[in-house]
Amino acid sequence: MVMLLDQALLEQEQKELLCKLVEAQQSRPRDQRQKFMLFHGVGSPLAELSHPGLPEGEADVYEGDLEALCMAGLLSVTYGSRGTPNYDVSPHGYQYYREFMESRGSLVEHAEAEVMRYVKAGDFGSSHPVAAKKVIAAETHLLSAQALDRVTDVGHLCREALQSYATDLVNRVQPSDAPTEEVKTKARLRAVLRELSDHLGPTRTRLLEAALEYWSAVNDYVQRQEHGSKNPDRPLTVDDAKRCVLHTAMVMFEVEAALTESDE
Repeated sequence: MVMLLDQALLEQEQKELLCKLVEAQQSRPRDQRQKFMLFHGVGSPLAELSHPGLPEGEADVYEGDLEALCMAGLLSVTYGSRGTPNYDVSPHGYQYYREFMESRGSLVEHAEAEVMRYVKAGDFGSSHPVAAKKVIAAETHLLSAQALDRVTDVGHLCREALQSYATDLVNRVQPSDAPTEEVKTKARLRAVLRELSDHLGPTRTRLLEAALEYWSAVNDYVQRQEHGSKNPDRPLTVDDAKRCVLHTAMVMFEVEAALTESDE
């Protein structure tokens, strides 16, 4: 696969500007998207980029950075009747954004990215392949050009990841009193904890008790993400979906770590 990240030579500021433009577009429903309009200021080296997805609806930019992104094929430009430049993110621009975000550790800072990598691959991915694949699919939705249209799909995938992981633990430990219904993930984890209580030291027991409360909160968050916000004044956003994926990965990471580490 040809990596645009290796082909397009950009300055760091130009990469960050592209990310800002992609995320501004992603914040709008696809049928409400519009191009970025550029207005030249008077006596200023910077121009004003206008778009409803930008913070406060506008941003000051150096026009040369926009031209560099156009030359790299990451933006397209058309001109209005008065010669006003109108920019839009090209398909190559979205691909570059995905590659750039993945190179930075995907959607989260370094420590959080380590959790994501652990859940998506390594020992966890080998032991719990279905849960790992669900997290990968959810993250892929977030990196697509239609991220806002897929926020409820992200919630659904995260719920399936939690259910699959809980099922793996029940199958591994085989507690006698675990509910058979996959949707009862917290009760199933509680049964696993009871079954292992004689083998877990006090430190891991406390960690798992805390992780169960965290699990309950994450499960509620995931359910909200899957079924959509009930508050018309607070619709789901791409940032909500990002947190949904991160917390899903984080809680599975915490439970797995508490189950496998020693009390030494």
